[in-house]
Amino acid sequence: IAKRRQVVLWIHEPHPHYESMAYWKDDIQEGILQKNLKLYGVSSVARNIFLMNYRSKQMDILPYGIPDEYQEKLQRKSRSFTFAMIGVISKQKGQDIFWQAIKKMGKEWEKCTFLLIGKNLKDSCGQMIKKVSHQYSNIQLVGEISHEEVMKYWQKIDVLVVASREETLSIVATEALMLGKVCIVSEAAGIAKYITDYVNGLLFHSEDSDQLAEKMLWCIEHEDTLSKIGSRAREVYQSYFSMEIFGRNLNSAIHGNV
Repeated sequence: IAKRRQVVLWIHEPHPHYESMAYWKDDIQEGILQKNLKLYGVSSVARNIFLMNYRSKQMDILPYGIPDEYQEKLQRKSRSFTFAMIGVISKQKGQDIFWQAIKKMGKEWEKCTFLLIGKNLKDSCGQMIKKVSHQYSNIQLVGEISHEEVMKYWQKIDVLVVASREETLSIVATEALMLGKVCIVSEAAGIAKYITDYVNGLLFHSEDSDQLAEKMLWCIEHEDTLSKIGSRAREVYQSYFSMEIFGRNLNSAIHGNV
C-alpha cells in the first residue's frame, strides 16, 4: 500500500512474533524502506525489539490510549490486602516470578490474597501455577474472564503486579493507572518508562523475585501511602494515555507532526 499512498505502521509486537515472520524477513526489510511508510512503536521496548530485527532510518513512539472508566466505587478495598496479576498465565508474563516473590514475603504473605486472572496455557508454568493455587487458599486462580468481570475484581485489588519478562506496553497496567491503582512493574515492561519509583508506582529489576518481594512488603507496611501513589498514577494516565491525548498524538502521526 505504501507504494501508492502514505501509510502509518504501528508496531506493538514482542520478540516471539518476529520469529514467526522470519520467512518474510527480506521482503519486510525491503518494504519498510518505502518513503511513504512511517514507523511508530507503541513504546521504547517495542521500538527496540523492532530495530533489533530490521533496519529503519527512523521510528518514533506512539503510545495508545484507553477510555476513562474511573469510578469512585472501584476504590473500595477488600478486607485483606490483595495483590493481583492480570494476563495470560505464561512464562513471558512471569507468574512464576510472582510466586517466588510470594514465598519470600515471610509470614506476611499469609495475611494477603493473591489473584491470578487470565487464561492458563497449561504449559509447565501454567501447571505449576495451577498446582500452587490448589495448595493455598489465599492464592486464587480466577481464569479467563470478560472485561466487565475484571472491572468488578478491581474493587478488591490493592496492588497490581506486572512481572513480565518482556512487555511492550501493558494494557492492564495502563488500566490500573487509569483507575488510580498502585502498580509494581518489571523494568522490562514498556510502561516502566512512565513510572517513578515510590512516586507514582514501584519498579523492580526484571526476574528479581527478591526485589519484587521487598516492594510487595513495602506496600503492606506503607498502606496509608498507597492512595497518594495511586492518585499520582492516575495523573500519568491523564497525561499520556487518555483518549484525548491519544487522539492528538495519532492526528500528529498521520499528518507528519510527530
